[in-house]
Amino acid sequence: MSSRPYPALFLVLSAALLGGLSACTTATGGPVDTSDMAGQPTGAKCSAGDTKACGCAGSTTSGMKTCGDNGSFGACSCGTGTGTGTGGGGSTTGTPTTPQSACGSCDGCCDGKTCVPFASEKATQCGIKGKSCAACAAGLSCDVSNGKCVTAMGAGTCGAASCDGCCSSTGNCVGYQLTDSFACGVNGSACKVCPVVGGLCDDAGMCTNQVAYYDGYQISIRKIDASNCGTASGFESPDPLVCLTAWDPMTGMNIKDADGNDVAGCSKYCTDAALCDLTINQGIVTRWLADGSTVPVEFPGDVITSGQIYVFVQDSDDVSGNDLLGQGLLPHVTTLMPGTLIPAGPYTASNNFGCAPTMQFEISYEFPTTP
Repeated sequence: MSSRPYPALFLVLSAALLGGLSACTTATGGPVDTSDMAGQPTGAKCSAGDTKACGCAGSTTSGMKTCGDNGSFGACSCGTGTGTGTGGGGSTTGTPTTPQSACGSCDGCCDGKTCVPFASEKATQCGIKGKSCAACAAGLSCDVSNGKCVTAMGAGTCGAASCDGCCSSTGNCVGYQLTDSFACGVNGSACKVCPVVGGLCDDAGMCTNQVAYYDGYQISIRKIDASNCGTASGFESPDPLVCLTAWDPMTGMNIKDADGNDVAGCSKYCTDAALCDLTINQGIVTRWLADGSTVPVEFPGDVITSGQIYVFVQDSDDVSGNDLLGQGLLPHVTTLMPGTLIPAGPYTASNNFGCAPTMQFEISYEFPTTP
């Protein structure tokens, strides 16, 4: 909705940075390759405690490495995740275990990895299904029927004269600033749940299938085609892995989420399969937690619509720094089309492999929990 506070993100890539990408190089000051294959841009140093994703040989997903006091990243820590990956042509040799939120299939919000059911939510722990709990602003309470921060009102008192947003089923006012696809409406109308979850609730209180700039979305890589990266390019068989990084060229830094994590992560990879079909859960771009488990990365809606997500396609069984198969940008996506695969690429590598992998992906507010 147009009057909501807009995140302070630069939405247009500079011509210089675009030029660097079209030349298939990672420009100085450009985004770090989150899979740890290409490393830091020339002359760049990391800050102690910074983390980034890295490729894990023999594992089905990415790991994490931490920047030390010397300004360099240490060894890749692959946690406890294991698996056998997937084959090409849709065949699967492992069982997907990717969780869809930090606290599984919780029917309320997530306090870290702890589920807070709707019935137990309160002003200090309020939120919609599968998302992080947050404290309501001063003077607001949490409506346990929908996980929204509301202005408490007596029965029959919520209406156009008292509410600029919508009225919940319990008679509370969900303010205009807080309306979304879970509670959409204006001028005291009844809150409605939109048919396209995560779609924009517009200024007129109508449901749309537009990507909402103020919301966060998961991305699943569904197909990777690196079949032109074969033996002629020096590979016996590539094991494709896709890593994504949200990058703000204005600040020259990775974009961070509300919890201070880099908006960056990787899909699982295919084992010895140049043409790779992934299930939704296998393809979800995830990041590692300290205990070795993974959670989906949430990409801000305005980053998705403005094309600020960098792609790094890797051959994940070699972490020597030489196997960058291709890099570039995800295309701009402005509408949510559940179940629709979006083509991306070809991505041309900045090395001598001479291949240009392509891929297909999809975007959702929250993917189903089944493979």
